[in-house]
Amino acid sequence: MEKFLFGKKWVIYHKIKKLENENLNISSIALILNISRDTVYKYKKMNEEEFIHYMQKIKKKKSIFDKYKEEIEKLLNDKNYKTKKKIFQHLENTYNIKTSYRNFLIYLKKEI
Repeated sequence: MEKFLFGKKWVIYHKIKKLENENLNISSIALILNISRDTVYKYKKMNEEEFIHYMQKIKKKKSIFDKYKEEIEKLLNDKNYKTKKKIFQHLENTYNIKTSYRNFLIYLKKEI
């Protein structure tokens, strides 16, 4: 089922709904789950169908690094590129990528 592909966010959504049923306020839920109040508020006002639609919409978003994914995977295994920073600099210089190193790290964490 597709909803299982949402991972951590799917679990968070259901924990918010459970805590909401226990009559906890937004601040308490955010504190318990260690997430922002904005996230709690956003998920709290969605029903399950709306949440699934929201997650499908988010998943469609492409990353600037998607077209370099195979190369990134090769570079991660290449002993000449000992750090992620060096790989990022290589991509930046070779392909004139205009984004931050932080975005690159987020991409690695999510996609690789």
